[in-house]
Amino acid sequence: MSESSERDRELGMHRKITRRDFLDGVARTVGVLALSGSAAEALAGCGKKAQPLRTPGLVGYPPGLEGWQGQTDASSAVPHMLRDGSFWGNAGSPQATGETYDLVVVGGGISGLAAAYFYGKQNADARILVLDNKDDFGGHAMRNEFHSAGAGGRLLVGYGGTESIYAPDCWSRTSSDLLVDIGVEWKRFYKYFHGSFWKDLYTLYFFSKESWGRDCAVVKGAGMSLAEFLKQTPMAEQAKRDLVMITQHPKDWLAGLSQAEKKRKLSEITYAQYLSDVVKVHPDVVKYLLNSTSDDWAFGIDALAAIDAWADGDQPGFAALGLNDARPYKDNASKWDWNTEVPYIFHFPDGGAGVARLLVRKLIPGALPGDSMESEVLAQLDYAKLDLPDNRVRIRLGSPVVKVRNVGETARATGVEVTYVQNGRLKTVKAAGAVMACWYSMVPYIVDGLPEIQQRAALFMTRSPLLYADVLLRDRRAFQKLGIAELRAVSPDALWPASWLDYPISMGGYEYPMDLDQPGLLHMTAAPTEFGLSPREGGRVGRQKLNAMTFADIERNLRDLLARSLGAGGFDPARDIEAITVNRWAHGYSIGYAWPWDKAFYPGGPLPGEAASRPFGRITFAGTDRSSHAYMNYAMDAARSAVDEQLNRA
Repeated sequence: MSESSERDRELGMHRKITRRDFLDGVARTVGVLALSGSAAEALAGCGKKAQPLRTPGLVGYPPGLEGWQGQTDASSAVPHMLRDGSFWGNAGSPQATGETYDLVVVGGGISGLAAAYFYGKQNADARILVLDNKDDFGGHAMRNEFHSAGAGGRLLVGYGGTESIYAPDCWSRTSSDLLVDIGVEWKRFYKYFHGSFWKDLYTLYFFSKESWGRDCAVVKGAGMSLAEFLKQTPMAEQAKRDLVMITQHPKDWLAGLSQAEKKRKLSEITYAQYLSDVVKVHPDVVKYLLNSTSDDWAFGIDALAAIDAWADGDQPGFAALGLNDARPYKDNASKWDWNTEVPYIFHFPDGGAGVARLLVRKLIPGALPGDSMESEVLAQLDYAKLDLPDNRVRIRLGSPVVKVRNVGETARATGVEVTYVQNGRLKTVKAAGAVMACWYSMVPYIVDGLPEIQQRAALFMTRSPLLYADVLLRDRRAFQKLGIAELRAVSPDALWPASWLDYPISMGGYEYPMDLDQPGLLHMTAAPTEFGLSPREGGRVGRQKLNAMTFADIERNLRDLLARSLGAGGFDPARDIEAITVNRWAHGYSIGYAWPWDKAFYPGGPLPGEAASRPFGRITFAGTDRSSHAYMNYAMDAARSAVDEQLNRA
């Protein structure tokens, strides 16, 4: 047996757990095809998943599917063919369904569902169709369900994307009212969140031998000083002294400059450049902090402006600069939450999917049992009810849109025609208008006749690649033995820089497993952007690498990290991992405008998102790309704006 094969056995790659098996990296399904050649081959599995279920007996129940979730190869096949120009050559002629609607929404994420809600609220008789390329609604708000064999089939619910209702005290009236209308009272989470779970649980920092010369796992426990913690790490001695200095005894390294001059200086360099060139710390300090921002920003400190690192409030090196709260040049995606006064606890067990499911309950009565936010957690949504002919709102999954065109001259368009793929066939529907609630970088390939300036703006709106993994553990005794709830991999080579035991929420009959002897979920995050590049360029390179990775590649990396970092606690990945789901978002969250990368147009404008979202005939634009804010409330606000534009043109 080869050394690599032996290592795979040690990691448990041979063990029978719930994971997805691939054929040439693409899930295959059998269906009737009306297309030919490569198009037919790709469309055969479009929006489908030929894989087992974690949830026994529920055929076609997306939250219970194992393995890959999110933007899978199957759901991405048609968008990639459109991008590459290989779709229409042999796609054939579409079939007219004869269906007509008041509104078609392209994209069934939070923004698309909110658009359907806002439009229907203004016109109770409106017929609305929501089309999405994936096999589940919610966009990045993905629900992952597990049934633990080690706990008698106990249900454990995780999230594969949008995490929480963040800073709800800072939401607009529009988004706040929407939460209330679908039954969310965010203050109730104060009684559902078990803050006591974190008592006596701390963070483990893992230094890999590939980056630091030897594997080293250090727990920063209660009462441990920074110097005591660093003493145990493989960092250079000068780096340890420098990190203590910039954290506990910082200087004004920009002395002599005015407030405005200091802020402009910090806006024109990255945080890594600030530490290296201005503060002049040892290179190990930068290496240690490099991916510390990846789970929040989706890129490292080499791409994060120093002004934004300062504004975060928890990055070392700024305390003595004497900066006031007038914050010019700040990244646009974070300004809105500066005045929040609430903790980070407003989290359904299934994250943002809880909000998406409550929206669907509002849109399609009877699809999700229950009448409260609490009942959402254990309710099983009936996917067979999403696209019934008698529904006022229909949600059609596994149906990527390939063309949206205005009927008639753009300025005087009488409606739209929407072409999509379903079960390997091209189909069309007609509507009075369409809201594009998909990622804007696909809009130029879908919207027919879009002006060139609008196309260029939309193509600029690329997104950060992300991976969210939920790992079902047979127990969490290794975490208990180590006294930790969080793992930080502080190495540039780390795919998974941040992992933590899932948030302790009990509500609606769902009980969080507080006893660490019981099975539980470990949530792992990755932002595989390329270091040394801007957020968008680094994301492009990282996305290419991510799409080339197989599930086995990612699983092996995940198991290896957990084995090496948690080994002192007795963790054995071959024994302790019961199931793995990886949610792949090659096109993840909208990237905010920031200096120094976007100073040509931010904040003065014109902003690409604003240019890309101009109404085009009967077509309007929602989604977080509209404002480059990757937050649920901005998805809702964008939906309201797109619907208002529809109604104003009616």
